[in-house]
Amino acid sequence: MIRRRRKVREIEFSFDSFLDVVANVVGIILRLILVAWVGARSYKVVVPSAPLPALTKEEIAELPDPQDPLASELERQRRELAEAQSHLLDQLKEWQKLRQDSTLTAEELAHLTARLQEVDTERRSAESKNQQDAQAARNTALSLEEIRQRSKRVVAEIEALRQAPSTKQTLRYRVPVSHPLQSEELLFECRNGRISFIDYGKFMAEIENVFSDGEKLRDTNQYSGVTEPVGPFRMHYTVEIDPYTRKAALSWEIEPVAFIRGETVEQALAPGSEFRRIIDSIEPASTAVTLCVYPDSFPLYRKLRDYMHERDIVVAGRPLPEGACIAASRHGTASRGQ
Repeated sequence: MIRRRRKVREIEFSFDSFLDVVANVVGIILRLILVAWVGARSYKVVVPSAPLPALTKEEIAELPDPQDPLASELERQRRELAEAQSHLLDQLKEWQKLRQDSTLTAEELAHLTARLQEVDTERRSAESKNQQDAQAARNTALSLEEIRQRSKRVVAEIEALRQAPSTKQTLRYRVPVSHPLQSEELLFECRNGRISFIDYGKFMAEIENVFSDGEKLRDTNQYSGVTEPVGPFRMHYTVEIDPYTRKAALSWEIEPVAFIRGETVEQALAPGSEFRRIIDSIEPASTAVTLCVYPDSFPLYRKLRDYMHERDIVVAGRPLPEGACIAASRHGTASRGQ
């Protein structure tokens, strides 16, 4: 059986091993110091029993210096200690260098990691952009094909219109000359894009009922009152009696009692609406319609006017400024219709 050879790994630097080496060197140095200290303490000078002969100063000066028997040992230990210190300093320098190199390596690794992330982000952005461009190209191709198909359909429709017989439509326009209304009049309000019917006939009937017995104006020439609400409106009125001719003159003002009222143009022109029910039931020869129009409802007025013109109904328009009330007095003018 053939055994697999294990890959030879490089010896990694370990701070624990380095600290063990430093501790061993320091222990050796301490042991040498203790050995030297113990040897120095155990050294004793041997004093000769026989008295030494007296020496003169010249002989003493000529004598050699006494030598310590442990001097060579101490010198050797000092050299070893110096070598150990030098070796320790070299290892410390190497350790500092390795530490610095590891710091630089960590910084380079972080920088490379950040750069790798940036490159990966750029790659994803490029892939997304490529996908979007490809999708846009496919959409453009589809759009071109759709345009070609639409062009063919338009050409076919134009050709069909060329071959079809021409149709003529007669347009009818009202003469832009108005005249005072001499017939029965229906009153509408056009405001906030809605049209509301003002039942003027019921208001007049209630006022006539109030003055039917003549008691209200027996002792005074003027009387003011307010009618009951009819739909979304009520009427403030004033009746004045001319002291010379004893003829009555009526002034009135319409007050809304509901903020949201009336129908929009779509609702008004739909079958079954209140506007259609009233307009479709009147006699065009004897009844006219007055539309009191505020500035925000002229488009509504034009559409409803055209609808009534198609039925030969006389229409009078009364433009009113915003904030003005629908009112009438003996000093006012009559409505003019087309």
